[in-house]
Amino acid sequence: VDSDDLPINVSRETLQQSKTLTAIKKKLLRKSLEAIKIMMDKEPYEPEEDDPRKPGSQFLDFWKVYGPTIKMGLVQDVANRDRLAKIVRFKSSKTALRDPNDVITLEDYMLRAKEGQDYIYVHSGESLDAVKSSPFTEQLVDLGYEVIYLVDPVDEFLLQYYQEFQGTKLMAVAKDNFRLGSEDDEVIRTKAKRGRQSIKSLLTFMKETLGSDKVSSVRASMKLTRSACALSSEQFGYTARMETVMRAQALANPEKLQTVPKQ
Repeated sequence: VDSDDLPINVSRETLQQSKTLTAIKKKLLRKSLEAIKIMMDKEPYEPEEDDPRKPGSQFLDFWKVYGPTIKMGLVQDVANRDRLAKIVRFKSSKTALRDPNDVITLEDYMLRAKEGQDYIYVHSGESLDAVKSSPFTEQLVDLGYEVIYLVDPVDEFLLQYYQEFQGTKLMAVAKDNFRLGSEDDEVIRTKAKRGRQSIKSLLTFMKETLGSDKVSSVRASMKLTRSACALSSEQFGYTARMETVMRAQALANPEKLQTVPKQ
């Protein structure tokens, strides 16, 4: 960037307060977003015979390298958050796990969401295999809901700062405020309530045995189908993956144990 207006005496404080640099920053951001939009609109390419690349698109090649940086922009750049939200790509329960080019946008997710679905379901973990096999996705996948997989380290911060896309809230399925679509939610909650009554004494025993320093509560689950139990997080607490980081800093939260009555 060429500029004749930058101050000669350069220091960190001077640069931070420079109106010229602020204007340059805005223009560079706008140009960068325009360039990304052009890449997104381009047709997928077919590589030449001597080209080692597989069929794909210029944007997806860009995303594989700079995807985490774009996600961090959702956290830090409030002014351009809506535009960046249309750029980010994710793996989900309805994409091919081993195909790096099979990813979706949040707009794709909303277009194929179930009727009556009120949330965008997301689940974080260390790897795609771990997230796919998680007990928390069992009920959702069985009922036909799509779950977005968050496996990049930056995704934990993304969940804390970006919580809504075009009026639809993101819901971490491992947290305690989990809800299904209106019809499914009522049916599952009724089943969970009946199950809770049948194992009430067991829940009390487990809570007393584990102690409040290990879990904050033990309850019948409306998320699990095949797994016997799972540890969920408080609504405003950390996810299990964030707990791993925070535990090293002695800031972990007590967890909630959920179990299935039929188990």
